[in-house]
Amino acid sequence: MKMKSSNRVRFAPNCQVIVVLVRTKGIEDQLWYSGDDVDHFKLYSTLYADEVKKSLSDGTFCGDLDDILGLEKCLFKKSYYGRRRLLMSAVLEEQAWQRLSKEMWRRRGLTSNAGSQIADDNMVRLANIAEKYSRWAKERASVAALVLEKESRLQHCSSKVTATNDDQFDTQVQS
Repeated sequence: MKMKSSNRVRFAPNCQVIVVLVRTKGIEDQLWYSGDDVDHFKLYSTLYADEVKKSLSDGTFCGDLDDILGLEKCLFKKSYYGRRRLLMSAVLEEQAWQRLSKEMWRRRGLTSNAGSQIADDNMVRLANIAEKYSRWAKERASVAALVLEKESRLQHCSSKVTATNDDQFDTQVQS
């Protein structure tokens, strides 16, 4: 049995609005990163990305994937933002089409028992479009996760080897 979805927003009777003020006044030196630190990180990542781009175009880049992980936005700026715009426009276009279609049905007086089925189909279609146009981000995240997992395994293995070597050294010293 499917529940009929409603297009309404309801507020709890005991809701309250909390205004959040700028809470960093006077404690700037206690924050983890200052505004200058963030500016420095942005500048460094931009300069590093420019050097990587130059070495990639020259064919002299000899780093690994984890050397450029996180710099995709800087390295592939046009492609990155272009794909994001494409995703947003595809979703907004589909939403507009669905609103127009719903309005046409309403004006013709064609509301029927199939309304909930149409709403479900519309949600599925919207989800499929969003998934299709964001697949590149999902693939990018998968690659990042695999690289981080590999690094984690390597660190774990090297710490085991170090611990084993330390144990062997302790045994030899005691002998």
